[in-house]
Amino acid sequence: MLGGIDPAAPDASDTVAVLEGLTRLRCGEAFVVWARYQSIGVLYDRLVVERAEADGLIVDGFSDAAARISGIFAVSRSQAERMIDEAIVLRDDLPQVFGCLREGIVSIDQARLVISRTDLVRGPGTPPEVVAAVDEQIATTLRTRRGSWKRPRLRDMVDRIVFRQDPDAVRERRERALDKRGVFTDNCGDGVGEITAVMSAENVQVAVAAVRRLADAVCDGDGRTRQQRASDAMFALLSGSRFECACGSIECTAAIPEPGTVPPADPRFVIHVVCNEAALTAPEVLSSTAEPADSTESRVESSAETSDPAAGAAGSMPGTGDGVGIGADSVDDTDAGSGETFDAGTDADDGPGTWTVRVDRPRPDVSPEAVPVGFMDGYGIISAEHVRDVAARPDAVIHRVVPINTPENADGTFTLPAHGVDPYRPSTALDEAVRCRDGYCVDPGCSRSAWTADNDHVAEYDHHNPDAGGPPVTRISTRNAGTGTSRKRSATGSMTSTATRPPADWSPTM
Repeated sequence: MLGGIDPAAPDASDTVAVLEGLTRLRCGEAFVVWARYQSIGVLYDRLVVERAEADGLIVDGFSDAAARISGIFAVSRSQAERMIDEAIVLRDDLPQVFGCLREGIVSIDQARLVISRTDLVRGPGTPPEVVAAVDEQIATTLRTRRGSWKRPRLRDMVDRIVFRQDPDAVRERRERALDKRGVFTDNCGDGVGEITAVMSAENVQVAVAAVRRLADAVCDGDGRTRQQRASDAMFALLSGSRFECACGSIECTAAIPEPGTVPPADPRFVIHVVCNEAALTAPEVLSSTAEPADSTESRVESSAETSDPAAGAAGSMPGTGDGVGIGADSVDDTDAGSGETFDAGTDADDGPGTWTVRVDRPRPDVSPEAVPVGFMDGYGIISAEHVRDVAARPDAVIHRVVPINTPENADGTFTLPAHGVDPYRPSTALDEAVRCRDGYCVDPGCSRSAWTADNDHVAEYDHHNPDAGGPPVTRISTRNAGTGTSRKRSATGSMTSTATRPPADWSPTM
């Protein structure tokens, strides 16, 4: 049987067996790629390494190897060169990740992502032990975390490890990237052009939010797609012209704002930046005889809010008692009821359940694991310096995910309550904590933001036996974008938990 399908009776194959067969086929494909790269490595050693001193300026061993591989696989010269580069990087620089490819833990696309995200620590002058440490940490995480790795989560995991190994290089590369900001245009043909702007990540999030909000101001009769409306809305904002609903009805109910503005119903754009408190503190240079800086024990979230030009007041605060700039329900944070305990372990890489992170402030001899980083919703991992830049904005609001008055348990954890009246619902604090923990929808393959997804339960509420499952605690609480809930409700048996359980590739713990 191949892929769980009996060739003699394919229609009689069990669905679970077919799914298991697909899993084995995926692992087999990864093994084949590993074997291919092994062979390319042997060819590289013979044609490139052994004749490096005898090569000329026009024809060298690398060109010879690329030409032969190009002919075997019927690919272009550039594709063949990329295959050689990937094979050598995995074999020589990332051998443990290469082993994960052999075992089918990662696919070739995921391995390529790891290669691209580790180029910062694989450059000339990087000590071999640093590259080896990055390789080991990535491979260990891949081997120990259960579940599938969607692309944004894998990218964030690798970035978190790389950023902590060489924060100075991260800062310098960000400075160079900001120097390249600008506006560019391109001729796409057929009377269509493209405009692109390069700016800081937080400014991109604010700009996109403004465009989408204006694009969504039309009525239900508008026949344009969301992307088409966004294009028209962007032109209206840039040119100062009026954005119109394209429904064509005289009874149109769209509330289109004045030119140059966005709908004033909610005058703020919220950018969620999750970090621990150490990321907000500038590094201190301590002498070798000085006492270590006090460790911090709180995780905070920074929300950079940009006011609508029509609102008249920048950084306006919502009418909530705690000043939290996050759109949540009106449930009081102090509601009593069943709650969730968040681990306060000392390892900043324990996973998204680690809500209290004890790390020393960055100093010259600090370990990479203790270097703080941040997570920006809609972007990914950012450096601690970037976090401080966002927090320094005049429209930024900073608050703790774990409220200040939350009592600490004897084991160093904090318990966030569920809704006092309806224990099936989370409190505002618990709901917000789950969003910060996951970062993304946890449905495999979905990269939607946790702040725009729904909060759901892996174990459905049992109306006949309420104690059997369904309380809103993080071990069963998940976030999905809607399709996971539909599958869960329509599935039977073990598929209920299989379809929606949170995978182990959690959002980065800072």
